[in-house]
Amino acid sequence: MKVLFIVTSYWAYGELLIALNFANKIKKSGYQPYFFIPPSHEKILRTHKIPYSLLIPKLGKVNRVLMQDIEHRHCPDYVILSDFLNYYFCEKHYGITVEDLKIFKGKLGTFDNFCWDLDRQGMDTYGFNAKTVSKVDITKFGFRLTPCPIANPLMKNENNKYYYPLLDEFLPYNQDIKIKHRKELNLPQNKRIILITSAVWQETYKAYPHVTNFVNVANKIYRNILTRIAQNNIVLYVGPKGFFEEGNIPSNIHFLGQLSPDVFEKYATASDLFITRNITSTTLAKLALSGIPSVMLKNSLFFTPKTKDKFKCPFKPTEQVEEILNNLEMCYPYRMYPVGWYTFLEPVIKDNPYINVVNEVELFDEERAVDTIWDILENRETVDRITENVARYRGMLDKLCTPSNILEQIGYDEANNCCL
Repeated sequence: MKVLFIVTSYWAYGELLIALNFANKIKKSGYQPYFFIPPSHEKILRTHKIPYSLLIPKLGKVNRVLMQDIEHRHCPDYVILSDFLNYYFCEKHYGITVEDLKIFKGKLGTFDNFCWDLDRQGMDTYGFNAKTVSKVDITKFGFRLTPCPIANPLMKNENNKYYYPLLDEFLPYNQDIKIKHRKELNLPQNKRIILITSAVWQETYKAYPHVTNFVNVANKIYRNILTRIAQNNIVLYVGPKGFFEEGNIPSNIHFLGQLSPDVFEKYATASDLFITRNITSTTLAKLALSGIPSVMLKNSLFFTPKTKDKFKCPFKPTEQVEEILNNLEMCYPYRMYPVGWYTFLEPVIKDNPYINVVNEVELFDEERAVDTIWDILENRETVDRITENVARYRGMLDKLCTPSNILEQIGYDEANNCCL
């Protein structure tokens, strides 16, 4: 059976990695994956040794010819969109539309990373509701593949929706591995090591005035937290320096730049803690479920110039944070920094056991954030509790259908329906 994956998001890699993860799993069961990707992803596809064709930016006629060629030469039994929402709006970049998917005779499906059928108020983006998203109907894109995490593994497969484990292979993580990798990386054995990451897309936010002001403030608090933690520990920073490029940088914060996956994983398993500001991160999922204690710095505070007078902070901020909030005209919540998505992700997070694995704490509650990090670094009982929660969550994943099982079920259901 042949499976085509169409990837249109050229600036983010999360959707690509989820699709590749699925493709590599079904490949082991005899399925033949093929990718249709932007040029920016070609290097990654080469390393996975999966055949592909390249989308050509701005040339819709050429891309349609390429789609017809893929259908003619490969005849995919399944056509899976890595990101149905991005595909819906990709005409500007690639000149192709939803109508062009009719070129393929195979069964259409899409990844549904965030459970789009759940009741929600909308997609809160930079503090505002993204209205254009409301007209997109995921049910028109066929069957839905829903990876856990971030989706809830306790939900049942229904309405053409299939939950499966995003990960089934984890990093080896224990004291012996930690010591071994620290020796290989020339890292100190007598210091606590905290790993953080940054992505290019997090540095290229919409430069609206209220967004720029909020991002500057949020980055300042984040930097304060990292600086305080780095006083007695080592902080390893993977990715572009971004907002850390200016000013005095503590000597215990080490910038590693971009790393290959193998080297990054070695640094991860040499660390005591991982800190992120993106609950949807596939890196977070892999590290947290490998047993590496993880902290998610979120923000739930929200006020606009019209509502600021009525705003009351639900926790006691430091004097510096209080002054910063007082001088901020607009503060918007996020679970995916700096975009937002706080209320959008709320129904996915609700009653989700993943939150027992990842320690969520408020960014602007600086003292509690620092205390939470210290507790994980210094308290063995806290780490043991996290380890137990990880084992319990992985047990839930073990009960889910595998990607190959899902495709078999979809094919079986279609065959039976054809015989009715």
